[in-house]
Formats: sequence, structure tokens, C-alpha cells
Amino acid sequence: GSGGVCVADADRVFQRALEVGQRIQVGGALSAGQVGLKLVPITMELLGWASLPLPIRAEKDSEYRDGQWTEVEGVVRSVRADGIFKVNVSDSIISVWSPGMSVDESLVDCAVRMRGVISRDARDAPLLLVGSRQFFKIEERGPKNPFSLPVTRISDLDRFQPDAPRVHRVKVEATVTYSDESSTFLQDNSGAVRVQLHAGSIVRPGDRFEVVGFPDVSGSVRTLAEASLRPAG
Repeated sequence: GSGGVCVADADRVFQRALEVGQRIQVGGALSAGQVGLKLVPITMELLGWASLPLPIRAEKDSEYRDGQWTEVEGVVRSVRADGIFKVNVSDSIISVWSPGMSVDESLVDCAVRMRGVISRDARDAPLLLVGSRQFFKIEERGPKNPFSLPVTRISDLDRFQPDAPRVHRVKVEATVTYSDESSTFLQDNSGAVRVQLHAGSIVRPGDRFEVVGFPDVSGSVRTLAEASLRPAG
């Protein structure tokens, strides 16, 4: 079909864990959720197994439909302590959560392909719910040590297109020219870049660092997102 319905508390009614690909018949009451319809089940019958629908491939926020079986391909930008990780898909960011996976920082900068159900009424919407490890594939791993990447001139960041399918981390070596709680700027002999640092990073004008992050370029504004740094040797 062209959409989906959220079935609330299905496992409780059926008294066993349902698996992706099982076909069920549900009777209950429909109610309006924040996005789309929610079905509160009263009866449920397991009908067997069925082929999964063909997933849609969404690449922009406006293309994600609540409850839709969706395929997403992109590069992992960050991993949170609660297991939710962010993936850059062309020119948009999508959150992903899979209860069947343990995730850590080694996933950052990996190119991944996933299939799951979109939730648009979650706090981290659009949120891709991946129900099984079989629907998650790492297609290209990032370097174990991101600081082993070659140095990129800041002016060369302009060649990265924000809507490219796979944008990986790069490394620059530059000097801090300004820093406060919201913004940090660095410059080398080719140009300047704004850096989005993790909370708690302490830098001062005049300090020289190696910085790794994801290039985001919009017009004349260059940014390294989800950046990490260490003093330049």
C-alpha cells in the first residue's frame, strides 16, 4: 500500500513478540495519532509469513511518510548514548533506531544501507525503526583512526556537494581565529571554516589543531560538522 498504520501494544495483545515479515489480522479501534492513524488492537490472529513490500527510497524530509516501509542509504554522522544514530541522506539528516543492534562510535563515518519503518511523530523524527539486523548493512567502513586521513586544504572543501549520496569526514590543519560557546572559526593559508565542536571542547585563538569533521558547504559558508580535534604536531 501507499502508507501504514501504527498498531499500538500489539505484542501485549498477541502475548508474544512479533517478527518483521509476519502477516497478521487485527481488530480494534482507530484513533488519530500526531501523524496518521493509530490502531489499538483488541483481537489479533497470526496468518503466517508474507513477502515484504517494496520499499520506497526517500532522500528528502518531505518524501518520508509515516508508517512507510522505507530504504535509506547514507553516512552515519553521530551516535548517541541511547542507541539512536544520525545518518546523512543526500541533503537531509534522518535518525535511526534498531532494538536488535548495539551501536558505538565505530559506526561513525560508515556508509550504510537500511530498511525499516518511518515514524514521523517521534521526538527525533523522521525516525527510521529498523526491526532486525538483517535489514542493516555496512557498505563501506570509515577509517579506524580518523586523524590518519590526509590533510585537506580548507578551500578544497568547496568541492563537496551537500546533496551527494556519500559525504565522509575530512581532516584539516588550521589555526583558531575565534571561539565562543556557539561558534569556532579556524583558518589555514587557503581559507577559513566554521567548526561545530562537541560540548566541552576548549580552544583559544592562536591554537593550531588537526580537525576531522563532515564538510557542509552552503554558498560562501564552509562548516565542519560533528568535528573532533587534537593539537597539531
